Amino acid sequence: MCFPSHAVMDFSRAGSAHIKEGISGKWCQGWLLLYQRTLFYFASGMSNSKEANLQHARCISLTKEEDGGGSSILVDTQGGCAIYIRPISFESGSFFHSASIKFLGSKNTVSAWKSALKSAAVESGPQIAEQQLTVDNIPVIVDKCINFIYAHGGMSEGIYRRSGSNNAVTRLLTAFKRDAWDVQLIRRDFTEYDVASVLKRFFRDLPEPLLTATLHDEFCEVAAHLSYVHGQRERNLMPVENLAAIWGPTLMHVEGNDTLGWSRRESEVVMDLVSLFSSIFDVSPEEEEREKQMQEVLERYHRAASGSPSTSMPASPNSSVRASPDTTIAFPGGRMPPSGDLKIWVHILPSVPTTDKGNNCIHITLSPQKLAWQVAMELCQKLGLDKKKEWGLEEHVLGGALIRPLHPTERVLDAVLRWGYWDEMDRRDNFIALGPATLYTDVAPLIMSKTPPTVNGKLRFADTRAKSFKTFTFEFSQAKLSYYKDERGSNKIADWKVEDILWYLGHEPKRNPQTRWSITFINRHKKVSRSKEAPFFGNTIAGTSSEEKLRWATALLLGEHPDGLSYYPRTDLMQ
Repeated sequence: MCFPSHAVMDFSRAGSAHIKEGISGKWCQGWLLLYQRTLFYFASGMSNSKEANLQHARCISLTKEEDGGGSSILVDTQGGCAIYIRPISFESGSFFHSASIKFLGSKNTVSAWKSALKSAAVESGPQIAEQQLTVDNIPVIVDKCINFIYAHGGMSEGIYRRSGSNNAVTRLLTAFKRDAWDVQLIRRDFTEYDVASVLKRFFRDLPEPLLTATLHDEFCEVAAHLSYVHGQRERNLMPVENLAAIWGPTLMHVEGNDTLGWSRRESEVVMDLVSLFSSIFDVSPEEEEREKQMQEVLERYHRAASGSPSTSMPASPNSSVRASPDTTIAFPGGRMPPSGDLKIWVHILPSVPTTDKGNNCIHITLSPQKLAWQVAMELCQKLGLDKKKEWGLEEHVLGGALIRPLHPTERVLDAVLRWGYWDEMDRRDNFIALGPATLYTDVAPLIMSKTPPTVNGKLRFADTRAKSFKTFTFEFSQAKLSYYKDERGSNKIADWKVEDILWYLGHEPKRNPQTRWSITFINRHKKVSRSKEAPFFGNTIAGTSSEEKLRWATALLLGEHPDGLSYYPRTDLMQ
């Protein structure tokens, strides 16, 4: 066992335990040492000790062991493998052998270790480097606020000038201080002005200003965000001069006798950084073009969603909503129409009986409010299809390896825009298609028989890190998908709320579960991004029989859409 000498000299907690790296890892006996906000651990088979920075810990929780004799601790540090810790002896709930008691001088329970780890993770200091961090080393409070304002506030008048509700700002700052990862910024609970005020207050209260050499990455993140807000100045009435007047003192707050003079200089610096952002930070033309396209689509989306009158807006000659130059989703002529509506390609699947077999794509006008059933009905009319039969839209990704039937009440544009935030290889060959609503037809008998949306059983499973599949016990109940180490379901490994996932029929070709069916799911609220540690698209479950597939699909569909799955709305809604 070899821990760093500085940690050994000043640790806050240490002990012996069983340790496992990742879900599929093996339990090994080892040692733990908690030093400030770093957990050092060493297990048999390791040549050196490893460390986990608890500032990156998204989740530290207790999980029940299958023998019912005690609990283990899960430490999820985002970028690397999750770490599982369980006591060696269940009798006292202790992590320690009698020999180790002599070394430590006291016993500590599983729950005490969990509390110590949690406290180390969330007890942030006043400096920006002491905050809870994302995997990219951005403070979680900054990351969450900027993402919220990007989606909801970039086009709002007076953003960063108008103040939010004092009560809401205080509640948010308190919640972020308690546990930043636990804060959920929801539009119905907080306005863009509330969140903007929180972000300003956070930077204003820093003991050291943001513009330091050691905080270059964090500053780049803020500068990019302010450049985006400035780009929407015609809508939000916040040109660079207004932003600089607010953010200059916020980012630098230099103290001195000549306060007015320093404030003016601070504003001038921020003005240059924002207006010259692309040149200073070496933004590539490809990045600028992609950002411009996303902003154009976002503007039309917000305008249509708010019911504002459409106005013409210039578009670049190459402006399009496309995954790549060879994608099948684009605006005709490469230009966005001035009406606020969009034109997209919809593929007609070979199973659709059309008179013109050579025409396998149709352009349709798509407004941000247009629902899947409306698009399907429009295409049925254009193709002369029998409306008594059930036709539906499907989202095809990874070249059709994964297929997701769109619910009739789903906004089609939401699905298309989501691809723009995926990696290049994952958005390259995606498209919307019209075909028979096979899945909805197949699950109809189970729904008619009022089968409750609860199902469980053994399934093959692989997460984003694994190519090979392993068998686990899965359960879908109360709109939540869970899986366990044991058949009795007493040792839960992880769970996902159905409202937080998007699920597709199929799996990516690079991994094969060797089963008759598979379902791949991703987090609908996060960017799909591959890495060396997690090279695969989403998590995949797989089973053996068609009957089994329908039971799981029915449960997922009813959990996601408890109001029903009827593919077409009532006749009176279609008039």
